[in-house]
Amino acid sequence: MKTISFSFSLSRRTSVFSILALVCSLMWRPQPVEAQATGGPPGTCISNCPDGATCGTYTIWDIKAQFDPPPGPAFNPQSITDDVAGITNQVGAPAMVTAMEKTCDSANGLLYWNPDTNDFKKFCVASGFQFPVDLNRSRNSSGASSYAWSNPNQPNFGSGDVWTTVNSNPDYAPYMNFQGSNDFTRWNVGADSAMGIRVNSATGKVYFANYGDRSEPAEIIELDPATNKIRKWRTGNRPYQLWIDGNYVWGMAVGTAVTSSGTVTNLSNPDQIFRLDPTASSGTKNLTRWNLRVNGSFQPFDPVGGTTNPNYITVDLEGQVWFTETQTNKIGRLDPATNRITEYERKDAGGQTIIVGPQNISSSGIGSSLQAFFTEDPGDTVNVLTNSVAKGSATSYTATKTSSLVYPQGSMATPNSFTVNPSTANIPPQMCLVPGQDPSGILRFPTPFDPPPPGSAPTFGPTGITRAVLPQSVFGSLNGSSHVFKFSSSAIIAPPPSRCREEDGDWHQDNAKRDGGKAHGRMHHKECDDDPKQMAGEHEYQDSSSGVDFHSTQYTGVSHDDLTHTVTVTGLGTNNGSPVAFTIIAVDSSLVPPGAFTIILTDPSPVLGVLGGVVGGYTNSGSLSDGSILSNTVQ
Repeated sequence: MKTISFSFSLSRRTSVFSILALVCSLMWRPQPVEAQATGGPPGTCISNCPDGATCGTYTIWDIKAQFDPPPGPAFNPQSITDDVAGITNQVGAPAMVTAMEKTCDSANGLLYWNPDTNDFKKFCVASGFQFPVDLNRSRNSSGASSYAWSNPNQPNFGSGDVWTTVNSNPDYAPYMNFQGSNDFTRWNVGADSAMGIRVNSATGKVYFANYGDRSEPAEIIELDPATNKIRKWRTGNRPYQLWIDGNYVWGMAVGTAVTSSGTVTNLSNPDQIFRLDPTASSGTKNLTRWNLRVNGSFQPFDPVGGTTNPNYITVDLEGQVWFTETQTNKIGRLDPATNRITEYERKDAGGQTIIVGPQNISSSGIGSSLQAFFTEDPGDTVNVLTNSVAKGSATSYTATKTSSLVYPQGSMATPNSFTVNPSTANIPPQMCLVPGQDPSGILRFPTPFDPPPPGSAPTFGPTGITRAVLPQSVFGSLNGSSHVFKFSSSAIIAPPPSRCREEDGDWHQDNAKRDGGKAHGRMHHKECDDDPKQMAGEHEYQDSSSGVDFHSTQYTGVSHDDLTHTVTVTGLGTNNGSPVAFTIIAVDSSLVPPGAFTIILTDPSPVLGVLGGVVGGYTNSGSLSDGSILSNTVQ
C-alpha cells in the first residue's frame, strides 16, 4: 500500500458574510485522540491493519494540484451528491457531483468526477459562497420547460439535472446545469443568503432555504422550474440545510437571538427540527417543529455576530431523522412518531469530547444494518455509526412538538440561460490505510497524515459525505485542503441502494369495442428493492364506451423484462368504486415505438362475475395512438 505525504497552505477562507465567519473556530485544531494499536498519530498511513483493529482506506484526489497548481487560491470542495448510474452524463458512471467554492479564483461552480476513470470536469460559474448541491434523480420532473418561450433550443428540466445555490449572490440563487451539457439556467428570487437546496424528484419542484441574515426574512422557498412560480414560507428562525422525504421538506432551523449592546438577552426562536408540507390543503397546519433541548446545539446564540459551522439533516429508510449538532459535538436522531430524540456523543476518560464539530451526515441500511456516516471538522475524521451498537450508550428525551399554519407568499421569477465551458483533467489518486478509533458503535477514521513535511499540514476539513453507494464505500470532500475522497472499510455494513425503477405515462389507445372511441391511461409507479415504502404510485384508466373507470389502490408485485422493455404490475384497485384486481403490462414508447399497454381487470373474489358493473371482467391491449409510456432507472 502506498503511503502519501501532503503539502499545502493552512490558510482558511475568510468569509465575506457574517453567518459563515468560520475562521476562528476552524483555525483551532484540537489535540487528536491517539490511534489504537499503532503507536502513531491519528491518520498515519500504515502498511497493514493491526490485529484486532478495524481499518479503512482513503483514496484521495488532489484537485487543486491539477486544476490550479500552487500558489493559486485554494479550492474548497463542499457538499457532495452521488450519481452511481451516471445520469448526469458528464463523466460517465459512477459519478460524484461536488459543490465548489473557489473553483476558479473567486468563482464558485460544480465539479463532476468519476472515481473509476479519474476523470474530472469543473464548471466555474459565479462569485459568492456555494455550499449545497442536489441531483434530480427522476424522469418524472417537469412536463414542460420554461425554455419553451425563452430558448427553445435548450432541453427540458428533468432527470440528471444538477441544482445548487450561491449565498451572497442572489442572481444565482438558485442555478442549475442541464444533464450532459454546458447549458445552465439561473433565477433571482430575492434570496441573498440562500443555503441548502433539494429537488423533489417526483414533482420537479426545487426547495431551498433563505437564512435571512440580511434585509430579507428567514424562509423556505419553492421554485417550480416548469412554470417559474415561486412560493415562500416564513419560518421565524433561520433555516439552514434541507432534506426531501415524500411530500415533506425537512430542515434544521437555527435559533435567532435578541441582543442588546452585543449581549444575548433572549432567544426569540429556539433551535429546531422542522417539517414543511407544501402540499397541505388550504387552512391546514403545514409547519411542524420539534424543539432541541440545548439552544445553540447547531450554532451560537447570536449567529449573526458569532461564528457558525454547517450542519446537516437526512431521513433514513426507517423514516427517522438524523442531524448533526455542530456546537455541542453530538449526533441526533428524531423519531417523528414518538417525538423522541436520541443523542449520540463520545467522551474520553477525562470527560473531554472526542467527536469535534460534526458536519455533514448521511444514512444507509435498515434494521441491524442501519448506519449513519458523518464528518468532523475540526475533528478531521470520517465516522461510521452503527445504530444497533451505538444506541446502547445513547441518551434520549422527548422533544416539544408544535404545529402551525404558515401561508405562502406567491410570485414569479424570470429564468436566465447561459453557457459555461468546462475544464477537464485526469487526476491519479493516492491511497492511505488508517486504523479506526473508538470502536464502541462509532468508528472514527482520521484523514491521512503521513506525517507532513515541516511547515505544512495534513489533509483536513472533511465536509461532504454520501450514503453507502458502493459496497463498503462512501465518498466525500476535504474542504480545507482541496481534496475529494473515497473511503472504504469493512466497518460499512449497510448495503448500497439497489436500482429503483420508475414508469410514467399519459396516453390514448383504441378501446376494446373498436367503435372508434379512445381509452385514456395515466401511470406513475416507482419501486426500490431495499425500500418497501417506495413501491408506490398511481395507475388510472378510463374507457367510457366500456363503462371502465379504473384507479389503482395497492400494488402486490412488479417485474421487468429488459429484453422486451416491458414492465408488469399487479395489484388491487377500484372500477367505478367497486374493488377489482388488475394486471398491467406496459411497453416503453422510447425503446419500442409507439409503445403498448395491456390492462386486465378481474373480480378479486368472483361470485357473480360482475366487475364494477362490467360483466365478465375487462381486457384491453394494443399500441398507443398518442402520448407515451417511459421506463427509467433511477437511484
